[in-house]
Amino acid sequence: MTAGAANAAAGDCSPKYWCAWEHTNYQGDQWGSSYNKYNTTTYAPPFSYGSNDRFSSVSANGTSCAYTRFFEHADGKGKSFKLYSQTMKKTNWKDPMLSNGAGILSDGGSSENWNDRISSVWFEGC
Repeated sequence: MTAGAANAAAGDCSPKYWCAWEHTNYQGDQWGSSYNKYNTTTYAPPFSYGSNDRFSSVSANGTSCAYTRFFEHADGKGKSFKLYSQTMKKTNWKDPMLSNGAGILSDGGSSENWNDRISSVWFEGC
């Protein structure tokens, strides 16, 4: 995670970032990025080690994009769910437990277990 990506409050994410945590309720290892169309299968900055299929809670705060979409496969493929931007929409912008469904309806994936399943993240509605 790049420095400054997360704020003190549970699940908060700095402006321009999406953030993810290894465990539910925003606990454990944390990742965050302002990169658009990011594949978690890529071992490159800002991540020092792999984050593919390791997220259990997430939040979104793209400041110029309406929402962030989380995909089950690399390159924006497969089922997905989305979270609105904390700054732009102020609702449905974080999810503390991906195992019980996630985000809001997108591609039929929001009611499924998303724990340890995310492989790419895109900002959309920009």
